[in-house]
Amino acid sequence: MSNEELTERWQGTLMNNYGTPRLPLARGEGARLWDADGKEYLD
Repeated sequence: MSNEELTERWQGTLMNNYGTPRLPLARGEGARLWDADGKEYLD
């Protein structure tokens, strides 16, 4: 599932208390995070 697909899914199912996440993260390991498109981030 891509970042765009996750964002659309969240908008239709989650309450909008805090808005839609700007970065849909798919997984994390230690200080590293990955988005749904596979891009890696360092926390």
